Amino acid sequence: MKFISSFFEIEKHGSSVKTEVLAGITTFFTIAYIIIVNPKVLAVAGIPEQPTMVATILVAFTGTFLMGVYAKRPFAIAPYMGMNAFIAYTVVKVMGHTWQTAIGAILISGVILVIATVTGVRTWLARSIPESLKLACTVGIGFFLTLIGLVKSGIIEGAMSPPVKIGKFDQPEVLFAIIGFVLIALLMMKKVKGSILIGILVITFIGFISGMEDIPEEWVSMPPG
Repeated sequence: MKFISSFFEIEKHGSSVKTEVLAGITTFFTIAYIIIVNPKVLAVAGIPEQPTMVATILVAFTGTFLMGVYAKRPFAIAPYMGMNAFIAYTVVKVMGHTWQTAIGAILISGVILVIATVTGVRTWLARSIPESLKLACTVGIGFFLTLIGLVKSGIIEGAMSPPVKIGKFDQPEVLFAIIGFVLIALLMMKKVKGSILIGILVITFIGFISGMEDIPEEWVSMPPG
């Protein structure tokens, strides 16, 4: 434990190994939806789901590992949820490009970004962006993820006009989502450590015992694809 604390300079930043482990587990459960959502969104463009799922996991693992070990920053790295929707619905569906072309463009942009980072150009560009625009992008992503959560839970549904409508509140999925949200909100108000993780685990457990969710036949298996 002393080696871990010293290597990551945990105590220097006023934290502890226990706090960081709890934060890491909470972060994992918070972003784990990406493993399912990213392949589902990209499948609209014709990209095979199972290989995409494996790629999503590998990218998240590698990025987060390097961020922690090399940069020593407590940030989780995973595929950007706005980009997959742009690729699937705009580049492929609207603009008519193949998904292979889109993936190639992403690779090229990634190489350019690496070069920009190494040369310091990325830092210069980041500082030149107005603070208001940075905040707007963050809020926009937050609203987008909120919309995904509301739709997936059934609280709102797609419609022709207006674009969305209130879902059926008598459905168990909707009630579970509301209970989970209220539980997490109350725990956060009480400043309970790991409130998000506790809320996720409680709702997951209730889902299993109520029959809403099937208990996995296998907890560990080889990756698909």
